[in-house]
Amino acid sequence: RDPFLAATERDRKNGIALGTGTAMRKRLVQGGYLALYKVKPQGRGGEITLTEVTDKGWTELRLRKVSVNKPGGRGGFLHTFWQAAIRDWAKSRWPEATVRIEGTVNGKAIDVLAETEGLEAFEVVMNGGEWASQIKEVSNIVKDIEVAGITKVSICAEDEQTLTRIKEHLLRECGTDFIGNHQGKVQWCLLSEFLK
Repeated sequence: RDPFLAATERDRKNGIALGTGTAMRKRLVQGGYLALYKVKPQGRGGEITLTEVTDKGWTELRLRKVSVNKPGGRGGFLHTFWQAAIRDWAKSRWPEATVRIEGTVNGKAIDVLAETEGLEAFEVVMNGGEWASQIKEVSNIVKDIEVAGITKVSICAEDEQTLTRIKEHLLRECGTDFIGNHQGKVQWCLLSEFLK
């Protein structure tokens, strides 16, 4: 029922021995029912194995009348995983805030929107090594601030290199005036910070 529970945690919760869980997942992956993702958060020890139910898996679950929680959010499985992690982090940090995945303000969709004393946006960067993805994040920053009126935008990426490249693109595309006018509105975060 929890689409983002780590494989070992899922096994422990269900009383499944480590070797048995691993063998089951291997058979389900070979059958096309599951896809596995390895997440290695920077600054956090170890590796997390996530299990995505494939289209074939969803069909099988529906045929067996099993109730399931499909992940909310847009983008691939890892993108939605990070959106959920940020939402949970924000809810624990600001219990009174309204926190939404794919929240919309003035027609601008935001990966995670937290309505605190102001509006805080969290944009999840996947494929951060790709030039087009970096430019898209610059566009998100500008739209979040100028169109949606966001108080603070956090750009969240898997590694420092991606954050550095996006900062460079922001300076090149928008110039020092934009950065000066919006000093302190843009924050830079590693995605692993939201798993603490």
